[in-house]
Amino acid sequence: MLNKENKSVSTKPWQTKEWKKLRDNLLKKKCKQCGNTNDLVLQHLWHPPSYLTTWKYVVNLMFRKWIRAKRIDLLEGVKTRNEKREKRKILLKQFLEEKKAEVDAKVTEERQKDYKRYMSGVDTVTFCKKCAFLMDRKNKKLCRICKKNYHDIYYDTCHTCKGQADEESRQEGEIFEQLRTECLHEPRCPDVYYSCVNGSGGGNTYKCNFESICKKYPGILKIMDDQDLKRIEIDTEISGQLSSDCSHNPKCKRISYSYFNSDCDGITYKCNFEKICEKYPDIIKIERILKD
Repeated sequence: MLNKENKSVSTKPWQTKEWKKLRDNLLKKKCKQCGNTNDLVLQHLWHPPSYLTTWKYVVNLMFRKWIRAKRIDLLEGVKTRNEKREKRKILLKQFLEEKKAEVDAKVTEERQKDYKRYMSGVDTVTFCKKCAFLMDRKNKKLCRICKKNYHDIYYDTCHTCKGQADEESRQEGEIFEQLRTECLHEPRCPDVYYSCVNGSGGGNTYKCNFESICKKYPGILKIMDDQDLKRIEIDTEISGQLSSDCSHNPKCKRISYSYFNSDCDGITYKCNFEKICEKYPDIIKIERILKD
């Protein structure tokens, strides 16, 4: 990792005071995958690329800009791919000799950005040690359907639940296509606002499309009433308030909050939290006040 002077040191991120403070602030009460409440850790779902990967990315980016700036045509005077490859190697060597300091500075800048993202905790979830070990060492995660079997992270479900997952995907695709189908009736059917019964989403479509889906797949969609639309309006207002910056000087304490009726949670300033509780009581609650 890099220290504040941009020098590489052997200290691991999770051995720093900054990481320990981050863990105390973001660690939840149970594992997000299996629900275990013991031996909890903060698990990163994203890791910074290696030095070599970052160096190659920076060099390719800056080399292309350097070629355009000098108006160099890689195809000029070459007849084969090998000749083009050799010409590129010569130009790349010339570029690295000319721009070595700028390349090194850009690589350091990119690595610092990656480190800041890693230490910000935006890509973290709470796992138990078992789930964290299986993801880090075995590239496995818990099946979202059966919640029993672990499978490769590159697959959506375990082998046992694959048939059910494929059927769900096919059904979702068919429903999506039907929802966006144009109404051919004259006059056109009125729009209706719908939501998924499982809470996964919603929108608007023609009434004929909605009725066609409900006939083939009953119990999946429902028409939103005035109360549902009002709730969406309130949720949008609350989300906007929670994401607002604090205008006070010094800024208010940051708190970790959660909703009473769902698993949603996050971090906001205390002043934003108090404004929401004043207007909409019994919707969100404080989990903890974060350390400075």
